[in-house]
Amino acid sequence: MFLWTQGDPHPVDQLVDEAFRALTSENRSSFLLPDQFQITGCCGRGHTVTADCRCVDGVWTSVDLTAERARVEERDARERHRRDWVVRDVVRGRRPVSALSETGVRYARSRKGMRVQTPARWRVRLSIHDLATGLLAHEPREMREWASMIVALSNISFIGIEDPDGEVLLDALWAAADGKKPSPESLEVARRLAN
Repeated sequence: MFLWTQGDPHPVDQLVDEAFRALTSENRSSFLLPDQFQITGCCGRGHTVTADCRCVDGVWTSVDLTAERARVEERDARERHRRDWVVRDVVRGRRPVSALSETGVRYARSRKGMRVQTPARWRVRLSIHDLATGLLAHEPREMREWASMIVALSNISFIGIEDPDGEVLLDALWAAADGKKPSPESLEVARRLAN
């Protein structure tokens, strides 16, 4: 196995034990890299990384990570999409609060309230229709934990929450997180928006 460095036309070393070295530096000078090749390795987070490299006149001149960046962006987009659906399903009451662990959310309830840790830099935008659906989906005994989690997740924003209907739903959410039953008015607004 040879060791190549960018800018050198020939291998700079042979990566084997001294006892097994068969080539001198003069012998290694007959080896050249192809015009195009790839390098594969692992990043600090354990992900496989592939770089496209080019040679000019037999000398390694460039490393291009464009394809790798596109692959990472595509993977991240798929992960965001999956995470958004899990969060949306929890908010809508289609999945239990515990499903948020699939998105990296960690939480614990104590006498002081809900302690929530979320992965850095993720945001989910939902509509007040999602919130209305969730308010209607929960039985009173389940609603407190659900509402406490939604209130604690600062990573969620609701489109339309500043509207009068949104404010009514937000009041109902805070009331539910405090262990109170949502008002008949808020349930009526939720029914209207959920349909």
